[in-house]
Order: sequence, then structure tokens, then C-alpha cells
Amino acid sequence: MFTVRILEKIEQPGLDVVDLFRQIALQINEGTGSEQIPATFSSSVPYFSFNPSRVGSSSPPPVPSSTERLTASQFFDRGYDKYKQGDYRGTIENYTEAIRLKPDYAIAYNNRGLARERLEDYEGAIADYNQAIRLDPDYAFAYNNRGNARRKLEDYEGAIADFTQAIRLEPNAIRYNNRGLARLELEDYEGAIADYNQAIRLDPDYAHAYNNRGLARLELEDYEGAIADYNQAIRLDPDDASAYNNRGIARDELGDYQGAIADYTQAIRLDPDDASAYNNRGIARDELGDHEGAIADYTQAIRLDPDFAIAYNNRGIARDDSGDHEGAIADYTQAIRLDPDFAIAYNNRGIARDELGDYQGAIADFTQAIRLDPDYAHAYNNRGWSRYNLEEYEGAIADYTQAIRLDPDFAWPYYNRGIARDELGDYQGAIADFTQAIRLDPDFAWPYYNRGVARDDSGDHEGAIADYTQAIRLDPDYAWPYYNRGWAYKKQGNKERARADFLKAADLYQQQGNTEWYEIVIFQLRELD
Repeated sequence: MFTVRILEKIEQPGLDVVDLFRQIALQINEGTGSEQIPATFSSSVPYFSFNPSRVGSSSPPPVPSSTERLTASQFFDRGYDKYKQGDYRGTIENYTEAIRLKPDYAIAYNNRGLARERLEDYEGAIADYNQAIRLDPDYAFAYNNRGNARRKLEDYEGAIADFTQAIRLEPNAIRYNNRGLARLELEDYEGAIADYNQAIRLDPDYAHAYNNRGLARLELEDYEGAIADYNQAIRLDPDDASAYNNRGIARDELGDYQGAIADYTQAIRLDPDDASAYNNRGIARDELGDHEGAIADYTQAIRLDPDFAIAYNNRGIARDDSGDHEGAIADYTQAIRLDPDFAIAYNNRGIARDELGDYQGAIADFTQAIRLDPDYAHAYNNRGWSRYNLEEYEGAIADYTQAIRLDPDFAWPYYNRGIARDELGDYQGAIADFTQAIRLDPDFAWPYYNRGVARDDSGDHEGAIADYTQAIRLDPDYAWPYYNRGWAYKKQGNKERARADFLKAADLYQQQGNTEWYEIVIFQLRELD
């Protein structure tokens, strides 16, 4: 059975074995312009325009008397001040008045668009940027900002077109970075890296571009290259929590769980309200077998973000690993409530139900996971196991066969199908499946053991002994191959070797607290005398 653990990706405007869905921070940027200043912090940087007449002015504009009418420029200045105060509706009202008085006021359209973005009115923002561009076709900042809004609406192709036009008009590091982010969303990792390279070439101290290039390298599984980029981002900006979080993910992927924990801990120190860093640290702790520590981290992530379905899923895994199957089911159920299309949570709840012997409930969950994700090979494999436990061997074989079709390099369904075929007396078919599982995973002791059983059942005692011996070599504490090899030696009349294997099996069963099989082996030893 396989449980899926998830690493959550942070986008900061910004498997059965282990299926990692990470939380990675995409960096914000800062930029300057001759008449624009950055006004929002997002994964791609919008530009806020101010009135050029106020450049260098340290005093606010004069406040008109109640009888004095405001000019377009004064409404503009009031809108700018409202924006700085975080009053985005007030910002929109003042820019609307400025535009009413001066219909060709391109900068006012641009800035009103930014305020609308702050209110998540992306369509309205785009309409304003469109108008700014209509009035000033060479307005690079408006193209950049429209690209940001399009990216938030997941129109990545449109965003790339806008960033490309902004670059054509006025190339700078920020616009290359922003285009890289849009390319990243389209999984064009090489293209994204090319853009980040250009951003870094134009601004060698651009910490966020290093962080974002690290993300693209992470997606390409270039973990060492990603770490190098995160190191540089941290050197340039030691207080950037997201770079520590991302480096932790790369270290986790390389199996450096202690290093990953250190990075997540630093990210948490810098940003104590970052639920994702707690989630990610929980994963690393779980990998080290510290289930209690992992549960504590997931619980904190949930406290910070009660709608964090992934953290519920991951806490469920830690509880399952700790033997608390009921608690795990409760967590998976909550993850599903928060995200009804969360196929992984259905799969994981099915595993917990199977562990409790609720095979029908498990099958229902695996079936739902498959409905949500028809290519989910692990869910087919897991449903096959529950069907096997109900002695539905033909149904189990059908599920294992589908898992193999979806993922031909997945060793487990071959192994499991071999067991089901052995139950049906198809020893040659079982041997073929175990052999394939061994080919895919040569260090997997169980297929050797079970192939030995199938060979024994088909009368090939020498072949069986060879397989049991290999299983023992791979896992010296695996009691069953000793016991079965003892039986094979007994069938050959080799009592001395049979006795040695039975004694070893009895010792292992006793160490493992398996009283029933310890007594069975002791009985076999007496039978040899």
C-alpha cells in the first residue's frame, strides 16, 4: 500500500511511494523607473505611476477650499495618496474623477488598474491597462502591468505577449523576471531559466531572479543547481524567508532532511505566520521517522490556515504512520471536505480504511480517487490490494494490470499481481510477475521470497532455495525466507540445513514478538528429531 505525502508550493505574489506537491515561494520584485515606482508586491511587479510634476516635492499638494474645484492633477495626487494608505476604493474614485476631467490621462488609467488589481478585479484592471495602451501605445509599464493581471487570470500566453512587448519597448531585469514566471507556469522551464539569466545579467544583485531561477531548476530536478541559486539569493537578501523555504525543498529532494529542517526553521523564524514552512518541515520530520514532531508542525500549519487541505492530508499520513488510523481517516476526511477533488486524499483514506480491515470502504475511496484521476496508477494498485484482501483475485489482477498499463516501471503492481496469480494456482504467471518486479527493483527482497514460494509450489526446490537465499541477503532480518528455505531443505532430506534455518526463523520471530509463528517453527524443529 502506498501513501502520498505532499509538499506544498508557495506562490508568493507572488506515491503511493511519495508524491510531492511542494509549497515553493515565487519571489516578489522591486524596480525603479523614471516616472513610475513599484506599488504592489507580487510574483511579477506592477508599476505605479505618479504625477511627474511632483517629482522631488516633499510637501503634499495644496488642499482646495470647499468652494474650489479640484483639477485632474489634484484628483490624481489624491488617488496616489489613497493608494499609499491602502484605500484602494478611494484610489479608484479619485482616478475616475481625474479621467473624467482628462479623458486622455493614460497614467491615471494605469494606476486605477493597479488599484483594481489590489481588489482582485483583474478584468477591470485589464480594461484600464487596455485604455492606457490605446492612449499611449509605447507605454511599457502598462504592458507589464497588464501582463501581471493576465497571469493572475491564468492567461499565461497573453501575459508572455505583454511582457515581451514591455521588454521590446524598455528592457529591464524585472520584465525578464516576470516573463520567466509566466513561462514557469506553462512548464517552459528552459525558457524561464533563459529569462532569469537575462534578468541576472542586467542586474547581478537581483536576489528574486536567483530565487525564481532556482525554482525552475528544482522543477527540472537540478537540485544542486537550485541550491546554488538559493544560496545566492540568501547571500543577497539574508532576510528572505522564501529562499530558505525553497532551499529546504531542494535539500529534502536530495535526502538531506536535517538540512531541510534547518532551512524551514529559518524560514519560520523570519516569517512565523508562514503555514507552508511548517507543512514542509513536517514532511522532513516525517521522513526521519519523527511522526510526533511532524504532527506538531502540521497542526501549527492548520492553526495558521484552517483551510489548508494539504496539511490535513499530511497530518493524516503521520497519524497513519504512527498507527492512529482513525485519526488519519478524520484528517483525510477534512482534507476532502475542503477540497472535494483531492484524489490523493481519497487514496490515502482508502489506505487507512484498508489497514482497519474496512476493505469495502477502502475500495470506495480508491474508486473515487480513480474517478477524479483516471491515470492514477497507485490508486488502481491499492484498490487491487483491497480486492485481494476480499479474495476477489480476478478483480485484483484486473486492477494491477491497469496500474501496470499506466506505469510500466512501477514494481509494486507486478509484485502484487504475482501474489494474486499464485493464489489462483497460476505459478508460471506469478513467477513472471515476480521476475519483472525484481528487474525493476533488484533490491526488493519480497519478490525474491514470493518467487521462491511459487517455484516451491511448482516443484522447483533448487530455484526456490536460490530465491530465498537472495531474499535473506537483501534483508537478513526477514524471517519468512529462513522458514521456507528450511522447508525446502527438509523436502530435500537435508535436515542439518533445515534445522539451521528453522532455528534462525524461530529466533527472528521471537525477537519480533510473533509468538504464533515462533511456536509453529519450534514444532517443525521437533519434527526433525
